Amino acid sequence: MGVKLGPAGVPLSCKGRTIVEGMDDIIALGLETMEAQTVRLIQPQHFEQYWQAGVLANKAEFEMNIHGPYYSELLGNRVERGRSLAKIEATLQAARTINARHITLHTGHYGDFGRGTAANEQVANIFSRIVDRVGEIWHDDEDEFPVFPWIKDGTPSKIGIETSGRQELWGSLEEVIEVVNHVEGTIPVLNVAHIHARGHGRMKTSEDYGELFDMVRESIGTKEFYCHFSGVEHRTGNAMHYTQIKKSDL
Repeated sequence: MGVKLGPAGVPLSCKGRTIVEGMDDIIALGLETMEAQTVRLIQPQHFEQYWQAGVLANKAEFEMNIHGPYYSELLGNRVERGRSLAKIEATLQAARTINARHITLHTGHYGDFGRGTAANEQVANIFSRIVDRVGEIWHDDEDEFPVFPWIKDGTPSKIGIETSGRQELWGSLEEVIEVVNHVEGTIPVLNVAHIHARGHGRMKTSEDYGELFDMVRESIGTKEFYCHFSGVEHRTGNAMHYTQIKKSDL
């Protein structure tokens, strides 16, 4: 499987601001994929745009991916968890409409679980149910196949579990790999800026990247994983905010 490169969201170079206009710009740049951003609230009017993007992606053999809500509380109490899952449900519906190959999701604070086996087991149980829900949505209504031709012959989106960039958030590299190894239909999302920040500036050389990728491949038994690259400002093992790569110590 080759490497596919593309931006998160509509490129700054694009004169238009819709997803389809962004896809046209990305294709013109010679890139092969895009991550649509649903990091906040998804409105019903967005779905027409998502469907148009799905049609274009299907015709152009262009890979679409999608990012779920930034703020999530999957390890919170029942109300907090339910609120987060409701937002994620909207992302899962959008993923089907846009023909996303990967859905990137965050877990959130450790909550009362703290670090350790109990938290990892809870996260694995939640993501297992999310994977099942993706399958249900994907095959929900065969009457819609003419509208979504990619569904009939395609496969459901995979769930990407993203590494976190702060010590109080579930999602160390080791935690993500452990859950991915236990939940079929998931892949690790290696947010390099987060890994760098949480590791107190660990990603400095090409050897650091090689060791990271080799470790992940050996740990999950497959070559498929998903990456986010950006610069980051960090302090005491915590990401403060993203920045340009050239302004970062990555």
